[in-house]
Amino acid sequence: MTKLCPTCNTPLLLNSPLEIHQSIVCSNCGLELEVVWLYPLELAKVVSYKEDSTKQKNDPGNLLQNSRPSSDLWEY
Repeated sequence: MTKLCPTCNTPLLLNSPLEIHQSIVCSNCGLELEVVWLYPLELAKVVSYKEDSTKQKNDPGNLLQNSRPSSDLWEY
């Protein structure tokens, strides 16, 4: 079974048997892909979200920094 890297069109090395959520890395460009469907084989780019260290802690756009600790949510 052969698939091409969507970025550089290099044939990907696929080991059988494949599993859903298995990670595959292109040996040419390093793009990380994930198996999302087996029949027919479908791969998706892995997206990673990095925290923006330039944002201020009090920035209202940064909801995680401004939220209360989870222990406070159940107090009466």
